[in-house]
Amino acid sequence: MKKKKFTRKTKNDTVQTTKRLAYLIATPLGILTLTILWIASYYFDTLSWVDYYGLPVIALSLLLLFFFLWIRILPVRLFEFCVYILTYLFFTIKIFTAMQGAIFYGSLIDTEFILLIPFIYILGFGILDIREALMCSLSFILINLLLGFFVIFQSGTLEVANYNINVLIGIYLSSIFYIIILYLMSRIREHYVKAQVTADLMSNLAMTDTLTQVDNRRQLEKHLNEEVKRADRHRLPLAVIMFDIDNFKRINDRFGHNTGDEVLVKTAQIIKDSLRSSDHFGRWGGDEFLCVATNTNEDTANQLAERLRNELEQAKICEGIPCTGSFGVTRFTRGDTPDGLVRRADMGLFRAKNNGRNQVVTIPPETTLPI
Repeated sequence: MKKKKFTRKTKNDTVQTTKRLAYLIATPLGILTLTILWIASYYFDTLSWVDYYGLPVIALSLLLLFFFLWIRILPVRLFEFCVYILTYLFFTIKIFTAMQGAIFYGSLIDTEFILLIPFIYILGFGILDIREALMCSLSFILINLLLGFFVIFQSGTLEVANYNINVLIGIYLSSIFYIIILYLMSRIREHYVKAQVTADLMSNLAMTDTLTQVDNRRQLEKHLNEEVKRADRHRLPLAVIMFDIDNFKRINDRFGHNTGDEVLVKTAQIIKDSLRSSDHFGRWGGDEFLCVATNTNEDTANQLAERLRNELEQAKICEGIPCTGSFGVTRFTRGDTPDGLVRRADMGLFRAKNNGRNQVVTIPPETTLPI
């Protein structure tokens, strides 16, 4: 039987997957917007030479980036960087064309494009790291400062100079304001995300078995209490399966605790991968594991336990080490308590071991439990 390779999906993987999906949706919309803008401007004869050549180049570049992102050749991080560089270059050229008349002919600055300047700052702090966004934004202001110096130097009359100076001051002050606000918002967001990640991590550590990375006893007890209440309220079937690894102490004594830990980890993963997402599974303690099978009657629970027993037996967890399990099964009946369910499942486990191990024993609800 081919061994399974067990991997854990990290939080960063989830974030990157979510961002990739968002970009796959947003990029075609952006391409469509640029295309409509270019056609409309061409129809009304309002295209500048930068828009005439620049918008199609950006649209085609985005289409190419979208394709590479779609087939997973391009990492999300590189996609973000390429999109920002395209936008940065386009805005830099647009700023230059808005000021070129003032630079070369001493005329007034064209202010039509000035209103779109905040977009480059918003985009930077939206998709780049905070430090990268800050450096790129400051470099954009520096370019504007250099261009502004030539504008003021070339202004032909005092009236033109005063007008251009007022426009430039407005650009610089508003740019600084945007950068400060976006930087502070990004920092607040970063601290919030870190606090949320820390809280999630602490919660996960409190409810997860550190060795096997499945639910620990505290989390299992919580799930069991909730499912018992739900089953009692809505008259739903519910079953509890408890098992442990046969001769686990012998494995520890003969092969060492490291091997014993490996057996526990692989056993937990095999069983977890064989259960439904609606079932609750975890380590009860030592080499004992518990499964709370929701919406499961007694016959189905027996079949499930037998299938788990067989998969564990066939898995060949460690070379040269036979690994089997003894299973106890019981079902919920009205008036049952979580403690009663666990005790009956444990009784089934105990009988399975006494009967020769590597088997499933079901304990009916009417069984009298020892005091």
